[in-house]
This record gives sequence, structure tokens and C-alpha cells, in this order.
Amino acid sequence: MRSCQGLDRKRQTPDGQPDRIAGAGVGFARCLRHTPLEMHKVFTHLLGLGQVTFEDRVALQSALAAMLQGFDFADALHHAAYRRCSSVATFDDKGFARRAKKAAWKPAVALLK
Repeated sequence: MRSCQGLDRKRQTPDGQPDRIAGAGVGFARCLRHTPLEMHKVFTHLLGLGQVTFEDRVALQSALAAMLQGFDFADALHHAAYRRCSSVATFDDKGFARRAKKAAWKPAVALLK
């Protein structure tokens, strides 16, 4: 993984325990040039930690898989969060809707103009 300032900063929680995840979050905000494989490795590690709770574990796992297929992580995460919907609409004409259609993603993504 690339070295980024602040990525390994140590902080303490109110009970005095080191808060490495919060420090890593600060580092990610400052260093957005991680490769998909690096991001996949970090999130896969976090998913394996029993003490970490995720709002939507299934959506995160789906987005990580899509990211490895070349999709933008944020686009894939939003799409995965809408998995119970009948369709998804977007104004993003940077290729997301076309790639999602080509990959036959469900729910279908419609491009609004």
C-alpha cells in the first residue's frame, strides 16, 4: 500500500484504547490515490474484523467485487444499496449507466438527461 501522511496516525478512544480505524479514515481522506486492489485489501481486512460493524455488509461486499471489475467504488456502493429497488436513475453520464447496462446489473440503471 502506498504511504500516505496520516494513514497510520494513532489516536485514543475515550476509554484510552488506540483507535486505528479512525486514524486510517483520516489518512484515506488525505490520500485518495489508492488502487482498487489496495482498497479491496483494506476493506476486506475490515470486513474480517469481528468488532467492526457495517451499515450494509452485503452492499460493501458487492461494491468491492464491482470495483475489481473496473467500476467506480462509490457508484458501485450506491447501486448495491439500491438492490431492493426496481430501477436506479442517474444523471452521471461518465459511463456508469453504460457499464452497468453492459454488465446487466440488476436493478437496471437508467440515464436521465
